[in-house]
Amino acid sequence: MLARFGSPDDREFVRSMLKGSAHVSSPYGRHVTYAALSVVGSEPDVAQEFADMLIRDDEFCSASLTFDAMHYGDIEFTQIGDGEPMRFHNTFGRLLRRVVQAANTPSQSANLIKLVRILSNADSTIQKTIRTNTWINCELSVLVDSCQVAPMIRQELTAAAKTHLLM
Repeated sequence: MLARFGSPDDREFVRSMLKGSAHVSSPYGRHVTYAALSVVGSEPDVAQEFADMLIRDDEFCSASLTFDAMHYGDIEFTQIGDGEPMRFHNTFGRLLRRVVQAANTPSQSANLIKLVRILSNADSTIQKTIRTNTWINCELSVLVDSCQVAPMIRQELTAAAKTHLLM
């Protein structure tokens, strides 16, 4: 709350506190640390570090997606690790909206990586969510055609979308 709504002094306090905890061992703790540093906005390389962590560390990426799924109402805290497949119906649309709104910014890559991961691991229910939502279907197609990110991310997004017959 202080990072987002506090005074400049509050933001600096949060930044200095978080900077010292950037090497937290828990994947959920690391996600929260990177997210908070992004909100503070005073560390220019944080978004790229966050995106790199999502690619390199499967456990971190899973924790980040789980956090997003809770945040966007797809799962409840008590459902984590219950053996049921993760659902990302709300999360997918929200992340896509964030990608569209943050075009050509460092945070776009991290959210694109999350979209790719959701599509790569999704069951058939995500297809219905995407196909029945005209905005999501249209924006996903436009995004794949015009995405200005690293070629690897674009190729993975295209492949995942085609796998699920979304394009």
